[in-house]
Amino acid sequence: MSHSKNTWTALLIRCQSAEADKIRHAAKQERRTLSGYVLHAVLQRLAVQEKVRRTVLRWAEKAAFNAEKSVKRNLQLPLGDSSPLHRSGRPADELR
Repeated sequence: MSHSKNTWTALLIRCQSAEADKIRHAAKQERRTLSGYVLHAVLQRLAVQEKVRRTVLRWAEKAAFNAEKSVKRNLQLPLGDSSPLHRSGRPADELR
């Protein structure tokens, strides 16, 4: 099977006529081709989505770190004893 150098792939985007008119107008305003305008819009949204994803991951990491710190602060294991103690020094099960 031979491949020609000029192969094209079509992408069909379905939308309302009014939306299509808005997109064509916006593309014309930005002096972009329709496909260039759509590609630019998609890439912008992907960049925003990636930024949000990184922010959420940072928050989740901070929350996990703080939770771990809190657990370590509230439970103390004295040397040679396997029963967890509360900060007060009393066994944790007595505090319930």
